[in-house]
Amino acid sequence: MSSPASFSFDSMSSRSSYSPNLVKFTNGVLVDDGNEYVQDLWVDLDLGQIVSPDENQSPRVIDLEGNYLSPGFIDLQINGAFGFDFSKIPESSEEYKAGILEMEKTLLLTGTTAYCPTLPSTYAHVYKHVLPLLAPNTSQGADNIGIHVEGPFISPQKPGCHPQDALQNPQSVQHMYETYGSKENLQHVRIITLAPELPNMQQCIPKLKQENPHITVSIGHTTCSYAHAKEAAQGGASMITHLYNAMLQPHHREAGLFGLIKTHECKQPSYGLVVDGIHVHPSYVAIAYHTNPEKCFLVTDAMFAMGLENGIHPWGNQEIEKRGGILTLKGTKTIAGAATTLDECIRNLVHWAQIPLAKALQTVTANPARAIGVTHKGYLRPGCDADLVVLNAAGEIQSVFKGGYQAK
Repeated sequence: MSSPASFSFDSMSSRSSYSPNLVKFTNGVLVDDGNEYVQDLWVDLDLGQIVSPDENQSPRVIDLEGNYLSPGFIDLQINGAFGFDFSKIPESSEEYKAGILEMEKTLLLTGTTAYCPTLPSTYAHVYKHVLPLLAPNTSQGADNIGIHVEGPFISPQKPGCHPQDALQNPQSVQHMYETYGSKENLQHVRIITLAPELPNMQQCIPKLKQENPHITVSIGHTTCSYAHAKEAAQGGASMITHLYNAMLQPHHREAGLFGLIKTHECKQPSYGLVVDGIHVHPSYVAIAYHTNPEKCFLVTDAMFAMGLENGIHPWGNQEIEKRGGILTLKGTKTIAGAATTLDECIRNLVHWAQIPLAKALQTVTANPARAIGVTHKGYLRPGCDADLVVLNAAGEIQSVFKGGYQAK
Protein backbone atom coordinates (compact mmCIF):
# COMPACT_ATOMS: atom_id res chain seq x y z
CA MET A 1 0.00 0.00 0.00
CA SER A 2 1.40 3.39 -0.90
CA SER A 3 1.60 6.29 1.52
CA PRO A 4 -1.88 7.74 2.08
CA ALA A 5 -2.70 11.05 0.53
CA SER A 6 -4.18 13.79 2.67
CA PHE A 7 -6.82 15.50 0.56
CA SER A 8 -7.21 19.17 1.31
CA PHE A 9 -10.29 21.20 0.53
CA ASP A 10 -9.88 23.50 -2.46
CA SER A 11 -11.17 27.03 -2.26
CA MET A 12 -14.89 27.23 -2.66
CA SER A 13 -16.53 28.81 -5.65
CA SER A 14 -17.80 32.37 -5.69
CA ARG A 15 -21.47 31.43 -5.42
CA SER A 16 -23.23 33.26 -2.62
CA SER A 17 -24.89 30.19 -1.07
CA TYR A 18 -21.90 28.49 0.55
CA SER A 19 -22.76 25.13 2.11
CA PRO A 20 -19.94 23.92 4.41
CA ASN A 21 -21.61 20.55 4.94
CA LEU A 22 -21.76 19.80 1.24
CA VAL A 23 -18.62 18.29 -0.31
CA LYS A 24 -17.87 17.83 -4.00
CA PHE A 25 -15.27 15.27 -5.06
CA THR A 26 -13.87 16.32 -8.43
CA ASN A 27 -11.08 15.66 -10.93
CA GLY A 28 -11.21 11.89 -10.56
CA VAL A 29 -12.74 8.73 -11.98
CA LEU A 30 -15.85 7.43 -10.24
CA VAL A 31 -16.18 3.64 -10.14
CA ASP A 32 -19.73 2.34 -9.72
CA ASP A 33 -20.79 -1.28 -10.29
CA GLY A 34 -17.82 -2.00 -12.56
CA ASN A 35 -18.20 1.13 -14.68
CA GLU A 36 -16.05 4.27 -14.84
CA TYR A 37 -17.46 7.80 -14.93
CA VAL A 38 -15.54 11.07 -15.23
CA GLN A 39 -17.85 13.29 -13.20
CA ASP A 40 -18.20 14.84 -9.76
CA LEU A 41 -19.62 13.21 -6.64
CA TRP A 42 -21.55 15.23 -4.05
CA VAL A 43 -21.79 14.29 -0.37
CA ASP A 44 -23.93 15.73 2.44
CA LEU A 45 -21.89 15.50 5.64
CA ASP A 46 -24.97 15.97 7.83
CA LEU A 47 -26.57 12.90 6.27
CA GLY A 48 -23.32 11.03 5.68
CA GLN A 49 -24.74 10.17 2.28
CA ILE A 50 -24.17 10.73 -1.41
CA VAL A 51 -26.60 13.32 -2.80
CA SER A 52 -27.60 14.67 -6.19
CA PRO A 53 -25.60 17.68 -7.43
CA ASP A 54 -27.08 21.06 -6.57
CA GLU A 55 -25.52 23.78 -8.68
CA ASN A 56 -27.29 26.43 -6.60
CA GLN A 57 -25.09 25.49 -3.64
CA SER A 58 -21.39 26.17 -3.19
CA PRO A 59 -19.78 23.07 -1.63
CA ARG A 60 -16.34 22.49 -0.31
CA VAL A 61 -14.27 20.79 -3.01
CA ILE A 62 -11.90 17.83 -2.77
CA ASP A 63 -9.53 17.42 -5.70
CA LEU A 64 -9.01 13.70 -6.39
CA GLU A 65 -5.95 14.49 -8.51
CA GLY A 66 -6.92 12.01 -11.20
CA ASN A 67 -7.34 9.04 -8.83
CA TYR A 68 -10.20 6.53 -8.68
CA LEU A 69 -13.08 7.02 -6.25
CA SER A 70 -14.78 3.77 -5.23
CA PRO A 71 -17.49 2.82 -2.75
CA GLY A 72 -16.02 1.39 0.44
CA PHE A 73 -15.21 -2.30 0.36
CA ILE A 74 -17.62 -4.91 1.77
CA ASP A 75 -16.20 -8.13 3.28
CA LEU A 76 -18.82 -10.84 3.78
CA GLN A 77 -16.48 -13.31 5.50
CA ILE A 78 -14.05 -12.15 8.15
CA ASN A 79 -13.51 -14.17 11.34
CA GLY A 80 -11.50 -11.50 13.10
CA ALA A 81 -8.49 -9.26 12.57
CA PHE A 82 -5.74 -7.34 14.36
CA GLY A 83 -5.87 -9.62 17.39
CA PHE A 84 -9.65 -9.73 17.78
CA ASP A 85 -11.52 -13.04 17.38
CA PHE A 86 -15.32 -12.88 17.03
CA SER A 87 -15.77 -16.47 18.24
CA LYS A 88 -13.88 -16.05 21.51
CA ILE A 89 -16.12 -15.83 24.56
CA PRO A 90 -15.26 -12.54 26.27
CA GLU A 91 -14.65 -12.04 29.96
CA SER A 92 -17.21 -9.24 29.82
CA SER A 93 -19.62 -7.83 27.26
CA GLU A 94 -18.02 -4.41 27.61
CA GLU A 95 -14.57 -5.82 26.84
CA TYR A 96 -15.92 -7.65 23.78
CA LYS A 97 -17.67 -4.58 22.38
CA ALA A 98 -14.61 -2.41 23.01
CA GLY A 99 -12.47 -4.94 21.17
CA ILE A 100 -14.85 -4.85 18.20
CA LEU A 101 -14.71 -1.05 18.02
CA GLU A 102 -10.91 -1.03 18.00
CA MET A 103 -10.81 -3.71 15.33
CA GLU A 104 -13.34 -1.78 13.22
CA LYS A 105 -11.25 1.39 13.36
CA THR A 106 -8.18 -0.44 12.07
CA LEU A 107 -10.15 -2.41 9.49
CA LEU A 108 -11.51 0.83 8.06
CA LEU A 109 -7.99 1.96 7.18
CA THR A 110 -7.66 -1.03 4.83
CA GLY A 111 -10.60 0.26 2.77
CA THR A 112 -13.16 -2.14 4.25
CA THR A 113 -16.01 0.08 5.37
CA ALA A 114 -18.62 -2.67 5.93
CA TYR A 115 -18.32 -6.31 6.92
CA CYS A 116 -20.08 -9.42 8.20
CA PRO A 117 -18.44 -10.68 11.41
CA THR A 118 -18.06 -14.41 10.84
CA LEU A 119 -18.37 -17.20 13.39
CA PRO A 120 -16.81 -20.53 12.36
CA SER A 121 -18.46 -23.68 13.72
CA THR A 122 -18.60 -23.58 17.49
CA TYR A 123 -20.71 -24.77 20.40
CA ALA A 124 -24.24 -23.87 21.50
CA HIS A 125 -23.08 -22.00 24.61
CA VAL A 126 -20.77 -19.84 22.48
CA TYR A 127 -23.53 -18.94 20.00
CA LYS A 128 -25.88 -18.12 22.86
CA HIS A 129 -23.32 -15.79 24.41
CA VAL A 130 -21.77 -14.16 21.35
CA LEU A 131 -24.57 -13.72 18.79
CA PRO A 132 -26.45 -11.07 20.83
CA LEU A 133 -23.20 -9.06 21.13
CA LEU A 134 -22.76 -8.88 17.36
CA ALA A 135 -25.80 -6.77 16.50
CA PRO A 136 -25.21 -4.58 13.42
CA ASN A 137 -23.78 -1.20 14.24
CA THR A 138 -22.59 2.06 12.77
CA SER A 139 -19.30 3.10 14.33
CA GLN A 140 -16.32 5.32 13.67
CA GLY A 141 -14.78 2.34 11.95
CA ALA A 142 -16.10 -0.28 9.54
CA ASP A 143 -19.84 -0.97 9.89
CA ASN A 144 -21.09 -4.39 10.97
CA ILE A 145 -23.91 -5.14 8.49
CA GLY A 146 -24.94 -8.53 9.87
CA ILE A 147 -23.42 -11.77 11.11
CA HIS A 148 -22.14 -14.63 8.94
CA VAL A 149 -22.64 -17.92 10.80
CA GLU A 150 -20.37 -20.45 9.08
CA GLY A 151 -21.57 -23.77 10.47
CA PRO A 152 -21.90 -25.88 12.54
CA PHE A 153 -24.18 -27.72 10.08
CA ILE A 154 -21.37 -28.56 7.65
CA SER A 155 -19.74 -31.74 6.39
CA PRO A 156 -17.37 -33.55 8.77
CA GLN A 157 -15.48 -34.57 5.63
CA LYS A 158 -14.80 -30.92 4.74
CA PRO A 159 -14.32 -29.18 8.08
CA GLY A 160 -11.31 -27.08 7.17
CA CYS A 161 -10.05 -25.77 10.50
CA HIS A 162 -13.49 -25.99 12.15
CA PRO A 163 -13.46 -28.18 15.30
CA GLN A 164 -14.86 -31.60 14.43
CA ASP A 165 -16.63 -32.02 17.76
CA ALA A 166 -18.67 -28.87 17.13
CA LEU A 167 -20.20 -30.11 13.86
CA GLN A 168 -23.82 -31.27 13.81
CA ASN A 169 -26.52 -32.72 11.58
CA PRO A 170 -29.78 -30.75 11.71
CA GLN A 171 -32.73 -32.62 13.14
CA SER A 172 -35.10 -29.81 12.18
CA VAL A 173 -35.16 -26.04 11.80
CA GLN A 174 -36.15 -25.84 15.46
CA HIS A 175 -33.03 -27.82 16.32
CA MET A 176 -30.97 -25.30 14.35
CA TYR A 177 -32.56 -22.46 16.33
CA GLU A 178 -31.75 -24.22 19.60
CA THR A 179 -28.14 -24.66 18.52
CA TYR A 180 -27.86 -20.93 17.86
CA GLY A 181 -29.50 -20.16 21.20
CA SER A 182 -32.95 -19.22 19.90
CA LYS A 183 -34.71 -18.03 16.77
CA GLU A 184 -34.37 -14.50 18.14
CA ASN A 185 -30.60 -14.93 18.12
CA LEU A 186 -30.78 -15.07 14.32
CA GLN A 187 -32.38 -11.64 13.95
CA HIS A 188 -28.96 -10.08 13.27
CA VAL A 189 -27.64 -12.96 11.16
CA ARG A 190 -27.22 -12.10 7.48
CA ILE A 191 -25.62 -15.33 6.15
CA ILE A 192 -25.67 -18.99 7.23
CA THR A 193 -23.23 -21.42 5.61
CA LEU A 194 -24.39 -25.04 5.56
CA ALA A 195 -23.91 -28.34 3.72
CA PRO A 196 -27.06 -29.41 1.81
CA GLU A 197 -26.17 -33.13 1.72
CA LEU A 198 -26.53 -33.53 5.49
CA PRO A 199 -29.54 -35.54 6.72
CA ASN A 200 -32.72 -33.43 6.84
CA MET A 201 -31.00 -30.34 5.43
CA GLN A 202 -32.92 -30.22 2.14
CA GLN A 203 -36.14 -30.06 4.17
CA CYS A 204 -34.69 -27.42 6.49
CA ILE A 205 -33.46 -24.95 3.87
CA PRO A 206 -36.87 -23.80 2.50
CA LYS A 207 -38.35 -23.44 5.98
CA LEU A 208 -35.27 -21.65 7.31
CA LYS A 209 -35.46 -19.20 4.43
CA GLN A 210 -39.24 -18.77 4.70
CA GLU A 211 -39.07 -17.99 8.41
CA ASN A 212 -35.97 -15.79 8.07
CA PRO A 213 -36.16 -13.95 4.72
CA HIS A 214 -33.35 -11.61 5.79
CA ILE A 215 -30.88 -14.51 5.90
CA THR A 216 -28.86 -15.52 2.84
CA VAL A 217 -28.38 -19.29 2.79
CA SER A 218 -24.91 -20.17 1.54
CA ILE A 219 -23.53 -23.58 0.57
CA GLY A 220 -20.08 -24.41 1.87
CA HIS A 221 -17.85 -26.93 3.65
CA THR A 222 -19.63 -29.59 1.67
CA THR A 223 -19.31 -32.81 -0.30
CA CYS A 224 -22.55 -32.15 -2.17
CA SER A 225 -23.14 -33.30 -5.71
CA TYR A 226 -24.46 -31.02 -8.43
CA ALA A 227 -27.92 -32.51 -7.84
CA HIS A 228 -27.80 -31.73 -4.12
CA ALA A 229 -26.53 -28.22 -4.83
CA LYS A 230 -29.26 -27.55 -7.39
CA GLU A 231 -31.96 -28.78 -5.01
CA ALA A 232 -30.62 -26.49 -2.30
CA ALA A 233 -30.63 -23.54 -4.70
CA GLN A 234 -34.20 -24.31 -5.72
CA GLY A 235 -35.06 -24.40 -2.01
CA GLY A 236 -33.64 -20.95 -1.32
CA ALA A 237 -29.84 -21.15 -1.12
CA SER A 238 -28.34 -18.28 -3.12
CA MET A 239 -24.64 -18.18 -2.27
CA ILE A 240 -21.49 -20.31 -2.22
CA THR A 241 -18.97 -19.85 0.58
CA HIS A 242 -15.31 -19.56 -0.55
CA LEU A 243 -15.58 -21.34 -3.90
CA TYR A 244 -13.07 -24.20 -4.39
CA ASN A 245 -12.19 -24.41 -0.69
CA ALA A 246 -13.68 -27.13 1.54
CA MET A 247 -15.76 -28.66 -1.26
CA LEU A 248 -15.51 -31.42 -3.84
CA GLN A 249 -13.61 -30.21 -6.87
CA PRO A 250 -15.37 -30.20 -10.27
CA HIS A 251 -15.08 -33.36 -12.34
CA HIS A 252 -15.96 -33.61 -16.01
CA ARG A 253 -18.76 -36.08 -15.20
CA GLU A 254 -19.81 -34.57 -11.85
CA ALA A 255 -19.78 -30.80 -11.74
CA GLY A 256 -20.51 -30.66 -8.03
CA LEU A 257 -21.13 -27.33 -6.36
CA PHE A 258 -18.97 -25.54 -8.94
CA GLY A 259 -21.54 -26.40 -11.60
CA LEU A 260 -24.06 -23.98 -10.09
CA ILE A 261 -22.14 -20.81 -10.92
CA LYS A 262 -23.26 -20.81 -14.56
CA THR A 263 -26.18 -23.21 -14.50
CA HIS A 264 -29.45 -22.48 -16.30
CA GLU A 265 -31.42 -25.02 -14.25
CA CYS A 266 -31.91 -22.73 -11.26
CA LYS A 267 -31.02 -19.23 -10.13
CA GLN A 268 -27.26 -18.76 -10.30
CA PRO A 269 -25.77 -18.14 -6.85
CA SER A 270 -23.29 -15.49 -5.86
CA TYR A 271 -19.95 -16.93 -4.81
CA GLY A 272 -17.08 -15.82 -2.65
CA LEU A 273 -13.40 -16.18 -3.53
CA VAL A 274 -10.34 -15.90 -1.31
CA VAL A 275 -7.82 -14.29 -3.67
CA ASP A 276 -4.72 -14.32 -1.48
CA GLY A 277 -2.57 -16.62 -3.63
CA ILE A 278 -2.79 -19.36 -0.99
CA HIS A 279 -6.38 -20.57 -0.96
CA VAL A 280 -6.86 -20.74 -4.74
CA HIS A 281 -4.40 -20.96 -7.64
CA PRO A 282 -4.37 -17.77 -9.77
CA SER A 283 -5.53 -19.64 -12.89
CA TYR A 284 -8.59 -20.97 -11.06
CA VAL A 285 -9.29 -17.49 -9.73
CA ALA A 286 -9.41 -16.24 -13.33
CA ILE A 287 -11.71 -19.09 -14.38
CA ALA A 288 -14.11 -18.45 -11.51
CA TYR A 289 -14.23 -14.71 -12.10
CA HIS A 290 -14.74 -14.84 -15.86
CA THR A 291 -17.43 -17.51 -15.55
CA ASN A 292 -19.87 -15.05 -13.96
CA PRO A 293 -18.30 -11.65 -13.16
CA GLU A 294 -21.43 -10.10 -11.66
CA LYS A 295 -21.89 -12.97 -9.19
CA CYS A 296 -18.28 -13.18 -8.01
CA PHE A 297 -17.26 -11.37 -4.82
CA LEU A 298 -14.00 -11.35 -2.91
CA VAL A 299 -13.68 -12.16 0.80
CA THR A 300 -10.67 -12.15 3.06
CA ASP A 301 -11.72 -15.07 5.29
CA ALA A 302 -9.34 -13.29 7.64
CA MET A 303 -8.56 -14.57 11.10
CA PHE A 304 -7.62 -12.66 14.23
CA ALA A 305 -3.96 -13.12 13.22
CA MET A 306 -4.29 -10.70 10.30
CA GLY A 307 -2.04 -7.80 11.20
CA LEU A 308 -0.17 -9.72 13.92
CA GLU A 309 3.47 -10.79 13.93
CA ASN A 310 4.59 -14.13 12.53
CA GLY A 311 4.63 -16.99 15.03
CA ILE A 312 2.32 -19.27 17.01
CA HIS A 313 -0.96 -17.80 18.24
CA PRO A 314 -3.53 -19.57 20.48
CA TRP A 315 -6.99 -20.07 18.96
CA GLY A 316 -9.55 -21.73 21.22
CA ASN A 317 -8.31 -25.24 21.96
CA GLN A 318 -5.95 -25.10 18.98
CA GLU A 319 -2.99 -23.04 17.83
CA ILE A 320 -2.45 -21.21 14.55
CA GLU A 321 0.93 -20.66 12.95
CA LYS A 322 1.36 -17.45 10.96
CA ARG A 323 4.03 -17.21 8.28
CA GLY A 324 3.50 -14.04 6.29
CA GLY A 325 0.09 -14.35 4.68
CA ILE A 326 -0.13 -18.09 5.41
CA LEU A 327 -2.13 -19.35 8.40
CA THR A 328 -2.16 -23.05 9.25
CA LEU A 329 -3.15 -25.16 12.22
CA LYS A 330 0.08 -25.71 14.13
CA GLY A 331 1.89 -28.85 13.02
CA THR A 332 -0.33 -29.40 9.96
CA LYS A 333 -0.79 -28.12 6.43
CA THR A 334 -4.45 -27.31 7.09
CA ILE A 335 -5.20 -23.74 6.05
CA ALA A 336 -6.70 -21.82 8.95
CA GLY A 337 -8.24 -18.76 7.37
CA ALA A 338 -6.30 -15.93 5.82
CA ALA A 339 -4.24 -12.89 6.72
CA THR A 340 -4.45 -10.81 3.54
CA THR A 341 -6.38 -7.54 3.37
CA LEU A 342 -9.09 -6.97 0.79
CA ASP A 343 -7.17 -4.28 -1.08
CA GLU A 344 -4.34 -6.74 -1.78
CA CYS A 345 -6.90 -9.29 -3.02
CA ILE A 346 -8.23 -6.67 -5.44
CA ARG A 347 -4.78 -6.09 -6.91
CA ASN A 348 -4.28 -9.85 -7.22
CA LEU A 349 -7.54 -10.19 -9.14
CA VAL A 350 -6.56 -7.42 -11.56
CA HIS A 351 -3.34 -9.25 -12.43
CA TRP A 352 -4.59 -12.83 -12.41
CA ALA A 353 -7.85 -12.27 -14.28
CA GLN A 354 -6.37 -9.51 -16.47
CA ILE A 355 -9.24 -7.12 -15.83
CA PRO A 356 -9.50 -3.34 -15.30
CA LEU A 357 -9.38 -2.03 -11.75
CA ALA A 358 -13.03 -0.93 -12.02
CA LYS A 359 -14.14 -4.52 -12.66
CA ALA A 360 -12.11 -5.80 -9.73
CA LEU A 361 -13.62 -3.15 -7.47
CA GLN A 362 -17.08 -4.39 -8.43
CA THR A 363 -16.27 -7.67 -6.64
CA VAL A 364 -15.83 -5.89 -3.30
CA THR A 365 -18.62 -3.31 -3.64
CA ALA A 366 -21.75 -3.85 -5.74
CA ASN A 367 -21.44 -7.64 -6.03
CA PRO A 368 -21.34 -8.42 -2.29
CA ALA A 369 -24.03 -5.79 -1.67
CA ARG A 370 -26.33 -7.52 -4.17
CA ALA A 371 -25.49 -10.93 -2.75
CA ILE A 372 -27.05 -10.07 0.61
CA GLY A 373 -29.64 -7.52 -0.51
CA VAL A 374 -27.91 -4.37 0.75
CA THR A 375 -28.86 -1.24 -1.19
CA HIS A 376 -27.37 1.62 0.86
CA LYS A 377 -23.76 0.52 0.48
CA GLY A 378 -21.60 -0.63 -2.41
CA TYR A 379 -22.66 2.04 -4.91
CA LEU A 380 -21.89 5.69 -5.72
CA ARG A 381 -25.52 6.75 -5.98
CA PRO A 382 -27.71 9.32 -4.22
CA GLY A 383 -28.96 7.94 -0.91
CA CYS A 384 -26.02 5.57 -0.43
CA ASP A 385 -23.65 5.93 2.49
CA ALA A 386 -20.69 8.18 1.69
CA ASP A 387 -18.16 5.50 2.62
CA LEU A 388 -15.49 5.97 -0.01
CA VAL A 389 -12.03 4.76 -0.98
CA VAL A 390 -9.58 6.68 -3.16
CA LEU A 391 -7.13 4.49 -5.11
CA ASN A 392 -4.40 5.19 -7.61
CA ALA A 393 -4.16 3.42 -10.96
CA ALA A 394 -2.22 0.55 -9.35
CA GLY A 395 -5.09 -0.13 -6.94
CA GLU A 396 -3.22 1.23 -3.93
CA ILE A 397 -5.30 3.02 -1.32
CA GLN A 398 -4.67 6.75 -1.10
CA SER A 399 -7.41 7.70 1.32
CA VAL A 400 -10.56 6.41 3.02
CA PHE A 401 -13.71 8.40 3.86
CA LYS A 402 -16.44 7.37 6.29
CA GLY A 403 -19.72 9.24 5.99
CA GLY A 404 -17.88 11.79 3.89
CA TYR A 405 -15.22 12.48 6.53
CA GLN A 406 -11.62 11.51 5.85
CA ALA A 407 -10.43 8.65 8.07
CA LYS A 408 -7.10 8.08 6.33
